[in-house]
Amino acid sequence: MKIGNEDKDKYHKKISSSMDYIQKKLVRRDFDKLNLEAIADSAHMSPYHFHKVFKSVVGETVADYIRRLKLEKSVGILFYYKQVSITKVAMELGFSSSQNLAKAFKKQFNLTPSDIKYFTKKDQLTAVINKSSKYGNASKIDFSYSNDSNLQRMSLKNMIDDISIINKAVTEKKINILGQLNIKLFPARTVIYKRVIGEYSNGVQSIAGELQSFVTENMISTGDPLVINWDNPEITPAEKCRMDVCLTLNDSCHNPAPFNIQTIDTELYAFMRGLYSFDYDYEEVWQQLFKAIFEQGYKPSGTPCYKIMHLETSDLVNGVFDVSFCQAVLNNK
Repeated sequence: MKIGNEDKDKYHKKISSSMDYIQKKLVRRDFDKLNLEAIADSAHMSPYHFHKVFKSVVGETVADYIRRLKLEKSVGILFYYKQVSITKVAMELGFSSSQNLAKAFKKQFNLTPSDIKYFTKKDQLTAVINKSSKYGNASKIDFSYSNDSNLQRMSLKNMIDDISIINKAVTEKKINILGQLNIKLFPARTVIYKRVIGEYSNGVQSIAGELQSFVTENMISTGDPLVINWDNPEITPAEKCRMDVCLTLNDSCHNPAPFNIQTIDTELYAFMRGLYSFDYDYEEVWQQLFKAIFEQGYKPSGTPCYKIMHLETSDLVNGVFDVSFCQAVLNNK
């Protein structure tokens, strides 16, 4: 079933909703609600048509998509938490046994779950995943959630203090300096968004422009923009990575078409905030953030990471942006 560009735009909203549904059920481990009928219903489509449209828009069948998300999550768990048994990982991700996980793992990555536990360096894992994966032709991307950066251990006081207000007067020495790690309970935030599937950073500017035009034309009050990264780019092939380009909603929006609306729930977050130039390599900040999270005895929750651009304290004319890099965490102490 071939779908043209115009029809893809029409179905994009429905497929994005179904992907949100799948993600929530995976996080909550409601695996019995991940059947085709329930997922299709979340998109308000019949299972027959949904199955075909999903594959055309996403590039995978629903079953393959869900299986890949589970397997990619298992790679992260096995690499970072080597003490966790393969059987426990299998049960946590909805596989009926460790043997079934191993079978699916072998088919996807041409590796066994035990192989992942032997890797100690990011470069090893990235190289092997890129070479052995079913999607091995994806662009190679550096391992960003590493355990080997040189970040110094933060004090508990620094970790929990609120970030200080950044002065609007931007000076050169303040730019591109990594901020300290902060832990804070974030309130719920509702956003209007459009999802992109493909290499991170591609299309952000154009979609942000579309969103801004839409809210301006419809006189919808919005706050800071966000970019949500759903996938771990060192495991997920570049062409499969999901990214939501968002604007925070200050008002209700009853008819967001052709965009979607989602709510980011109240949760405990680790974040780093600082002033960065337009061409700065943000991967360095993500590396430091995740290293600090692990060192302080926290672990990432199932909620995706995202970055917020604080408009009030950004100098858009000179290309300097006040950005917070955020990841929901669980206390593992």
